[in-house]
Amino acid sequence: MSNADGPPPANPYVGPRPFQTGERLYGRDRERAELRDLLIAQRIVVMYAPSGAGKTSLIQAALVPELEQIDFHVLPIIRVNQPLANGGNDGSNRYVRSALLSLDSALPPSDQCDAKELAAMTLSDYMAARPRPAGAAARNVLILISSKRF
Repeated sequence: MSNADGPPPANPYVGPRPFQTGERLYGRDRERAELRDLLIAQRIVVMYAPSGAGKTSLIQAALVPELEQIDFHVLPIIRVNQPLANGGNDGSNRYVRSALLSLDSALPPSDQCDAKELAAMTLSDYMAARPRPAGAAARNVLILISSKRF
C-alpha cells in the first residue's frame, strides 16, 4: 500500500474511552436528538445504561455542542463521586457537596470558593454566586454523572 496519496483517514472510533467535546460521534444522531428534546421539554432527564454503553460519549461529543449551539450555557460536567474532606461526615448532603466541589474545581483558583464557605452552600446558593462568562446564555444546563448506583 502506497502512502503517496497522503496520510490515511482518521479512524472515527476512539477505542475504549469516552468521546470528548469536539470529536465526531457517528451513528447516534437519533439518540442525541431524543435526549435534547427530552431535556428541553422535561428539564430533568435521568439516563441510565450499563457501563460502556456510551452515555458519556453521547453527552460530551453530541449533546453538549448542540445545546451550546441552541443557546444553553452548559456548565462543566459534574461528578458526584468527588472525595470529601473528613469523609463527608459533617452531616451535609455528600452528593450536593461533591457536585459543588466538582463545579468549583473547574474554575480558576482565584475564582474558587473557600472550603468552609462551599460546605455551607446549597446548589442554588452556589449557582447564584458562581461567576458567569461574559456573553453566557441565560439558560444553564447541569449534567451530573455518577459511576455508582444510588
